[in-house]
Amino acid sequence: NLHQAIYSLRQTLRRREPDLQHILFQNDRYFLNPTTDVWIDFLEFENNAQNGQRLEAAGEMEKAFEAYGVAEGLYQGAFFEEDLYEEWSIAQRDYLHNLYLEITDRLSEHFLNRRDIVAAIALCQKALGHDPCYEAAHRRLMKCYNAQGLRHLAVRQYQICVDLLATELGLE
Repeated sequence: NLHQAIYSLRQTLRRREPDLQHILFQNDRYFLNPTTDVWIDFLEFENNAQNGQRLEAAGEMEKAFEAYGVAEGLYQGAFFEEDLYEEWSIAQRDYLHNLYLEITDRLSEHFLNRRDIVAAIALCQKALGHDPCYEAAHRRLMKCYNAQGLRHLAVRQYQICVDLLATELGLE
């Protein structure tokens, strides 16, 4: 099965660049040719997130939030979501998930500080779609609703958070 899959992959890649051998076989191992230009979504996400952190630490806030925005847009969900119980991917999945939540927290705070409440709310709701128990997003939503004068929505968000933490994590 592996040899058939490699053959099919080579044929597919050859259509794009016929003169380049994308998959090499040496020392009884297959590997990607290092000269092959490969775009990998999670690496781009991680690079933009880390770039944003470096820029923020250097005080270049606008550039940092721009990099965070690119990273946030690249995040599509759990790393190797179809293999949630494969041990090899757990640490990387957790790292990327936590990095995503960190980015959404920084970005939503930035939007709230700039009084772009709609963007902050949308981002918090998106973060909660990936992690319904993420307290920082619940808190920021409450602040956003209060900033809009919608106290009833802030109270409702509080109750949603309380209920989720109780049912999902057994917390008061």
